[in-house]
Amino acid sequence: MEIMRMICALSDMSTLASFSRVSKALHTIAAEYIWTSFDWDGSERVLRFLEKIIHKPELSHLVTHVNIHLKGEPEVDKVVNKNKRTIRNKVPRLKVPESEIPWLISSTPVLSRSYLWTKEIKEGWPGAFVALVVALLPNLESIRVHTRAIEEIDCFCYFFYWASRPHRMRELVAPPGGTPNWAIGKYPLPALPRLREVHIGSTDPALKKPRWEQVSHVQQLLSLFHLPSLEHLTAPMDIYDPVNDWGYSDPPKAENIKSLSLTMIREEYLGKLLTVTPFLEKLEWDWCARPYEKPGSFIRLAVERINLQRLSENLGKLSGTLKHLKITGSIERLKTAEGRYEGRLFIKLVDNGTLGILKPLNNLQSLHVPLVFLLGIYRPHENDPLALARSLPNGVEHLTLTDETIHPLDARWNRREFFKLVQRYISNWKVFTPMLRSLKLEVTSEGAAEIPKALIKLTTGAPFDFKVEFKSRV
Repeated sequence: MEIMRMICALSDMSTLASFSRVSKALHTIAAEYIWTSFDWDGSERVLRFLEKIIHKPELSHLVTHVNIHLKGEPEVDKVVNKNKRTIRNKVPRLKVPESEIPWLISSTPVLSRSYLWTKEIKEGWPGAFVALVVALLPNLESIRVHTRAIEEIDCFCYFFYWASRPHRMRELVAPPGGTPNWAIGKYPLPALPRLREVHIGSTDPALKKPRWEQVSHVQQLLSLFHLPSLEHLTAPMDIYDPVNDWGYSDPPKAENIKSLSLTMIREEYLGKLLTVTPFLEKLEWDWCARPYEKPGSFIRLAVERINLQRLSENLGKLSGTLKHLKITGSIERLKTAEGRYEGRLFIKLVDNGTLGILKPLNNLQSLHVPLVFLLGIYRPHENDPLALARSLPNGVEHLTLTDETIHPLDARWNRREFFKLVQRYISNWKVFTPMLRSLKLEVTSEGAAEIPKALIKLTTGAPFDFKVEFKSRV
């Protein structure tokens, strides 16, 4: 059996499909390795893959995992003025020969009636082809899409807008010689009954621009919450108000979703998403602050508000199920979002409350959080040296504390206080967190010179796994 596993690991999809038809034992082994991974580079390899799974349905039924890389090349737009420059990442389009269009359009019933999809297929938009790949894989369990262009995320997510609404949806239809209009219809679409994981990642600089420069939104991602089998979702969500963006249906009951990894969404809207995921066990939230720059100003100033009290109330709704919580503060990204920002950006955080309500989360096993968020930005711990210890849930086993939201120019916090609170907590850890098994400090390059030697020595003599990790600002 081990030899067969080695052979399957090195075989292509056609060979794996042949193995799976020999016997049930070989089918079980081959099924573990049947997955598809390809890079979108504008070549005809995607057409050949689509042609294969269209004309060989037995092969498409065996594909359970898809990993797609939409490669984009950075293009710099014309300089509007000396202080303003826009950088975009464009994924190359596929040059579709005229002879290939008929079988592409007729491959699924919905595409033959959709003016918008037909237009995108003919023009070679990557998002339309990725959606077509998903539509032709009925047993798909996991899909991972990586791209540098956020526009392609919109095209791809448009498919889920249809797939999650098989009985109540709208389609853009253009009659011959007429203009597009909205018409309600019921068309057969794959229900994706086995899709458990969706991972959409993007490193587009557009994600880090101020709100008024951000023109692309990924609200179609809300359709994923309607999928009945979805368990894990990782995606950037630039959503203002999910309650008003559920489309033409009622808010879903995503009871199967166990893991969410989100960024770009504000804390008040995050709470509205958590209300439809009552059994969530793992939450990763990348708090991405954005500079509200003054137009025409050479130095970018920002006053970023975060309502920690509301965030605490939202997390309190998951007190019975939440086991893993990770919150990161992405202030350092703002300095490198574009070259003109580097070294001239000062973020002043303004908060309301603290995350002290995390203490009742007794089921919480792992916690990753900036210390500033945990105790509040206005330093309510000044008269309580055990403030850190008192704010932690009693049942936490793995704890990671970071100093990433401490800005060198912000006088309200300094890293010496950060290290003193950690030292005092370590000396009293068993009283407040008796289940602790590991503690990790993530210190940025600015704080590396300020960390006391006594704290470094504790990494060898601590009764639990204690590490200090230094990282540079990205």
